[in-house]
Amino acid sequence: MARGYTIQEDEVKRPLFRSVLIGLMVLALLVAVPVGLILHVRTLRAEQSLEQFEKAMSEGRYGEAVSVYRSVREKALADGADPDSFYRSALEAMEQETGSVLDRIEQKLANGVVLSHEEIALAEGLEELSASRLITAMRALGRRFLLMEIDRAALDLAFDQLENLANVRQGVSGLSGEFDRIEALRPLSAAAAADLAAGRYWASWEGWQQLLSQDDLGSFAREQLLLLAENCRNEMYEPLMEAVRRQMSGGRYLSAQQELIALQAVYPDQAQIAIALEQCAPYVPEKRDVYQGPIEFITVKPLINNPAKAFDGDAYAAAAQDSMLTTTEFSAMLEALYANGYILVDADRLYDAERQIQTLKLPPGKKPLVLVLEGLNYYVTRRETGNSWDLVMDEGGEVAAQRLDDDGRLVVDRTGEAIGILDLFVAEHPDFALDGAKGTISLTGYEGVFGKITDRDQLDDRNQALQDHGMLPLTLSDQDIKANREAVREIVGRLKETGWIFASSTYGFINAREQNLERIKADTEKWLEQVGSLTGPVSILHYPNGAFITGSDERAAYLKDQGFVLFGGIGSTAYLYLGDRYIYVDKVPVNGYTLRNPGQFGLERFFGSRRILDR
Repeated sequence: MARGYTIQEDEVKRPLFRSVLIGLMVLALLVAVPVGLILHVRTLRAEQSLEQFEKAMSEGRYGEAVSVYRSVREKALADGADPDSFYRSALEAMEQETGSVLDRIEQKLANGVVLSHEEIALAEGLEELSASRLITAMRALGRRFLLMEIDRAALDLAFDQLENLANVRQGVSGLSGEFDRIEALRPLSAAAAADLAAGRYWASWEGWQQLLSQDDLGSFAREQLLLLAENCRNEMYEPLMEAVRRQMSGGRYLSAQQELIALQAVYPDQAQIAIALEQCAPYVPEKRDVYQGPIEFITVKPLINNPAKAFDGDAYAAAAQDSMLTTTEFSAMLEALYANGYILVDADRLYDAERQIQTLKLPPGKKPLVLVLEGLNYYVTRRETGNSWDLVMDEGGEVAAQRLDDDGRLVVDRTGEAIGILDLFVAEHPDFALDGAKGTISLTGYEGVFGKITDRDQLDDRNQALQDHGMLPLTLSDQDIKANREAVREIVGRLKETGWIFASSTYGFINAREQNLERIKADTEKWLEQVGSLTGPVSILHYPNGAFITGSDERAAYLKDQGFVLFGGIGSTAYLYLGDRYIYVDKVPVNGYTLRNPGQFGLERFFGSRRILDR
């Protein structure tokens, strides 16, 4: 049988495919060669232009350098956004070289150094290459002069050398004529800038507005002040709104509302401000009247949350019986005070920055009351009187007491101390607190703060007290003490957010009246260093056991100079006296003794003590 043959189609096409492929490769090669030659020529020309530019610069032929620069810039622009443009690379190298030279000139100008003739010739000869940079630099010097960052001599020297250069003159025309006027604006401008840097946003904003309200500022000064004010406006919004949110979270709705109203005047179109104002409205009294009656102060010590331990008949039982309240008595007292129309107010709301009595506005029918918690340092002896051991943050981020339960275990309990009890009470009865006010926490520094050793100086006293009571001494590293300080700062921060303020009860709970000036100074310095560094500045001092110093005494003058404004003693009546740079008040102690003897301190005007006393 004859064998059949077939010619497959791909065998026919393969030579044709090869021919086409070879043709394309030859064509690509023919195209690539001239393109490569063109690129090579362009590279050489770009390199030659750069060399020509550098040589002209080094020989002081700045006009020629500018001409070369312009030519290269034109060709770089023609290359568009091509990242591999040789002319663009050459242009960048030229600008980098001139930039380095101009950097040195600007540095000299800022430091008040005289420029060389060559530098001045370069500054003018580079024409538009240097014009923008130098105009910007000289205007920046004017701004720095306004902010008191450079002196007049450096500014005058810079302008004497450059303001009449042909390429600079128009950009700074008339500016030096404003320097005398700017001189008068400098102190307030520098203060406003410093306030902004320190986060004192409203002070900064008011400073810029005060400056802008002045007549005959001049165009440059007005322009700069507007820019500075706008910078302040941009920077302050978020921090101030965050502060408002913290105020609201802590029940400070009246303060938040006042802050929001001020913010709305600056940011009228911010929807967040309007929303926050709506959220505040239900918690702010609809009406407040000027109050002109007596202002009451009452004081309590740490609460007894373990009556079995407090009243076990030991050597500390009498102290617990007389000087303290139980948690149930404190809760009952709050109920009675609320029922009798009292409203808690912040002690520092009573006076202004000039140490003068400030008008107090209250909801109709309410009577002001300042609560003072004294001695929340939790000495070792407090463990013998059934008090808490220290303060901590609970799982919910709130301040709570740490106390022993019936099985002798340390437990965290918000209702174990006055702070948590009052916080919870105000949450249920917000009209018991004006603007979320809770009370004043007056601290010593002896044996620590809130039951924690925050300075090595406190450790000896704490260990001595522990050993005296049959307990093991503490061994703390520097890291342990640092951790304690951070824990106290966290507690302080949350207490401030939730309506508590702080005061001093002296470092060692000393009888101030019996101490000389040197002893008062030493004690105060220790308090400021070890306690005030954690609480922040305070303006209130409560004399231990009411042993006050008269306002004209040199010791009182020293305390006033340390920032203390309100001084508290002990008394049976609502007493408030305005003296020379200070205010003195008396506090009514509420404890086991005064509850059993209510007539001695007039407790009947607050509540019926029989309903409070836990027999």
